[in-house]
Amino acid sequence: MAIAVISSASVHPVAASSSVELPLTIPDANAVIFLSVSQDATADQNFAPIWDSTTANSSFTLIAERGSSARYMGTYYLVNPTTGTHVVLVNGVSTIVSHGGLAAAYSGVSNATPYDTGTISAVAVAAGASTGIESTAIPSAVGDLVLSFLTVNSTSGAVLAPGVGGTVRAVSTGSGSFMGFALAEWAGAATVASTWSWPSTATTDQTFISFNVNADGGAATPVRMATRSLLGVGR
Repeated sequence: MAIAVISSASVHPVAASSSVELPLTIPDANAVIFLSVSQDATADQNFAPIWDSTTANSSFTLIAERGSSARYMGTYYLVNPTTGTHVVLVNGVSTIVSHGGLAAAYSGVSNATPYDTGTISAVAVAAGASTGIESTAIPSAVGDLVLSFLTVNSTSGAVLAPGVGGTVRAVSTGSGSFMGFALAEWAGAATVASTWSWPSTATTDQTFISFNVNADGGAATPVRMATRSLLGVGR
């Protein structure tokens, strides 16, 4: 079965005390939800997101987390969530200014090994970055899918654009001094260039987390390290 997106959602950053709710519709069993939580903070705030269904609340598992001088992002997954229309719930905490999130649910993903740990790339670009390009080579395979989550310190309307072959699945472009964040996906190949560009209105604190998602019935990607390159102006 080919990997296919079945539902996605994004929520613009909300105040620290507010909860983020990302509604998703899961029609069938064995889906996998991938989630990012972006925070106006320098360390993980232990949000402990859950799939808030009518029958039972299921906890997400952390994939990776990374932060810059003012923005922090964690990525999570949940296998075989309860079917129906429910919400990914991320409760607020009082120690930050704001937080927001993106979530996407996929069918055709291996429930035993949803992603390859050896392909994870978690990168934070130093404060003071200007217009630039971040590119990470992610080991993958035909039939798999590469996901990349991005958080920036964004002003309103900043265009967060994936590179060649990338499809934006969910995005929030920021407002005022709040964060902008996005999720993009690339079809699997032996190696996939997970590439992002950002404009001068997204001036500092870019954080990227990328990894390979395994197709159901396929073999895990051979362990090869992700590699990255960075081309920027004003660095």
